[in-house]
Amino acid sequence: MSKLANITRILVIMISLIHPHTCGFARAAAWEFTRAVTANITRDENATPKQHQQRVVQETYTRFSNMFVGTTFSIDLQTFQRKLPPLRKKFSTWNSRKTKERQQYLEVFSAENWKKLPAVRKAEHSLMNCQGCFHRYSVYQSFFPVCSKEFKGCSMRSPIAVAQDLASNMRTNSASINATRKECQQAAQKIHDVLSPAFEQTYRTPLGEAFAMIKEMNLQTKKSKVEKKKERRDCYKKAKLSVESKWKETEVWKKLTLDDNGQVVESEFEVEGRKHSLLDIRKKILEQSSEFMREKSDEQYYEMSESDIIGSLKAIGEYNEAKDEDISCLRQKLIRIERTRHFKTWHDLSTVSNHSHLVFMVTLLYDPAVYYTNEEFKIKTKQEVDVQAKVEVPQVHIIARSSSADSEQLAYIETRTECLCKLTDPISTENGNEVTDVMRFFHGDSPARQYESGQQKGGHFYCPVCGANAHRVYELEYCLRSKYISLAERQQVVLQGPIGQKKSLERNNKPFAKLSKQELIRELSARGIYEGNRKDELEKLLTDELHGIQRVPALLFHTPNKGLETINCQNYEILPFEPLHDI
Repeated sequence: MSKLANITRILVIMISLIHPHTCGFARAAAWEFTRAVTANITRDENATPKQHQQRVVQETYTRFSNMFVGTTFSIDLQTFQRKLPPLRKKFSTWNSRKTKERQQYLEVFSAENWKKLPAVRKAEHSLMNCQGCFHRYSVYQSFFPVCSKEFKGCSMRSPIAVAQDLASNMRTNSASINATRKECQQAAQKIHDVLSPAFEQTYRTPLGEAFAMIKEMNLQTKKSKVEKKKERRDCYKKAKLSVESKWKETEVWKKLTLDDNGQVVESEFEVEGRKHSLLDIRKKILEQSSEFMREKSDEQYYEMSESDIIGSLKAIGEYNEAKDEDISCLRQKLIRIERTRHFKTWHDLSTVSNHSHLVFMVTLLYDPAVYYTNEEFKIKTKQEVDVQAKVEVPQVHIIARSSSADSEQLAYIETRTECLCKLTDPISTENGNEVTDVMRFFHGDSPARQYESGQQKGGHFYCPVCGANAHRVYELEYCLRSKYISLAERQQVVLQGPIGQKKSLERNNKPFAKLSKQELIRELSARGIYEGNRKDELEKLLTDELHGIQRVPALLFHTPNKGLETINCQNYEILPFEPLHDI
């Protein structure tokens, strides 16, 4: 026998339609084509059974060759005729107790699914040693019944088959005693050692990483220091590119100032900035903190008993025994509290690359009425997490170029109020429960608080919340008598006199600066002060009356005669201190 004949014989022997690594699509197609041809082709009167069988095989082979085009599926008619009967026998004698597996096998490897595969995926498949089926359809390939000794070793390479055998052995050899922690660990390690090589060879992914992809297992892949550093660097780079690519076009603003002669001077200045809308920030925070929320549906609230509702209100300090409230009022109160989030704003000015930048940050306040405590979350998920730290992650609202002058910083008030006006726009959780958001506090350093409240910067009345005289701040009795001045009260103080009201409507950021004697008299008279003759006396009287209030609060600069409720800030307060910088 020639050398070429030997090679041909070896190749013929290697081809088999029942080999564990034979393409599943080829198997299913050969079986379906055989059934269809047998049912449709009738035997001729003069044809012998052998001739009829050859005709059936010929038609089956033609359909098979038309469906699988290419050298990877090439097989001659003689070999196809010899290898087809064992395949038909496998399908015909499939275990009747595994009918469901047989049905799944034929559905997955159907001709329709083969036609839907893109060309790139089809190129992965071949008649023998099919890598496409081995890597992508190993679960279904394991369904095919291969019991011959010749192929037994091949079938055991599948990680699915290995796992099935391990599970079968564990059920057979299960002990009735409780295993120790160490024994469980050793058993799990043994299973990992057995499965990991086959799994990694099949799917080209370590078994541990694959387990980390399963959400129910709560596993995380530990990152190296280099990976963590690269992740942070990529995050910073992405944020920088995002800001630079979406940086707003330069806008030109006009401001009115008074020169030394008391004349109004109009000048222009440029503002540049980038804003993440408050609505997007609210949605982002809701998505990020959803796993920590005490979210209940309306049905769950109405299923709560009176004692449960009262207990929940007592736990958060919102139950008043003196009030005689019925159960419906208490239920609505609990729903309102547990579905209301409170935000705080922070901003500061800093110099970066020889340019001063103004940054506004928005932070969600942690509220145990809305979010789990650390202990509750640990009981729920068995994870130790600082819930407050996860919830109170500052979000960048606005970043812009600006000097320290109020006249330039006030140019960004309009875009801030646009977002605040949309604070009542409803947002809902994934379960459809609507959440109410409230802008509650502002905190920052002294210049930022003074800017936000409309207080003068420096001088004898620098406190942005009470206006205490700087010379008397060490007097305890005086400080205790100094009352907190709300933003609404500050607005009323500024608009009480005609000059303050007129210049505030003109958007003058210092309506009480450089007033003439007649203007001082009119302003003081409107406030019920009729003392003083000289201009310096009148200025001192007005200064003592205002206690450092320089203008209306920053958020009302464009609409000084309207209330804070028009921009959804009726509960907005300036904190008198800054415990910690946001950035």
